[in-house]
Amino acid sequence: MSTDWAAADRWLMGEAWTGSRIGDHLNQLCEVIGPRWASSEGEWQAIDYIQGQFQMMELEPVTVEEYDVDTWKWDSAEARLLAVDGHAVSAPIDLLPFNRCQPCGLEGPVVDVGYGTPREIDAVKDLLPRAIAVMFLAYEPFTTPIPHTRRLLQLAETGVAAVIAIDVKDGRRVEYDSAADWRDREFTPLEIPVVTTSREHGALLRRHAGSQLSLKVDSEFLRRSQRQRQRRVGGSPVA
Repeated sequence: MSTDWAAADRWLMGEAWTGSRIGDHLNQLCEVIGPRWASSEGEWQAIDYIQGQFQMMELEPVTVEEYDVDTWKWDSAEARLLAVDGHAVSAPIDLLPFNRCQPCGLEGPVVDVGYGTPREIDAVKDLLPRAIAVMFLAYEPFTTPIPHTRRLLQLAETGVAAVIAIDVKDGRRVEYDSAADWRDREFTPLEIPVVTTSREHGALLRRHAGSQLSLKVDSEFLRRSQRQRQRRVGGSPVA
């Protein structure tokens, strides 16, 4: 019996259009399960879900392949403007650590470096050692774009204690970002904490340039251990 490829093509395209479950999968993975950092409980929930979907489609064999991975997690992040006597003078600043942000507990003066271009860094270079730099993530208008990863490297070389990057969105929204450029094999990972704040709180920090700021990030670098991986997936023990 020969296959009617034209009919098969029509059925596949029609099913993809009217029976798509992409929205269902996105809702389960992104809204029900949420963040899925490597080795986290969220990742295991995603593994269970995807494996279950494959089994429902009667795909065989459906297995989970284990491997060790160097990963990272964070538990809390907080920043507050301080008065001369060290007491907080503002509500907590909106804060979200960059992916693989270093842990820290420090205080330092706020220095506004604008977009973090070489010209702007050079203008305040004497103020930057041990300071907390505040930098726009966006590109400086009307100039040659410099990736924020490169601007962060230049700031790190000045001796800053940390960098607070200002998100481009409004409504006090922030999202995860990275200080690494995986496309460049010679890229040196940053050894200073880098966090993101909202556009609104970025404006607040810029208005208070020169004031002291307290910055705390509780994060951890770890290797996924054998003990963490001892759990059941799809009814079968994982070695």
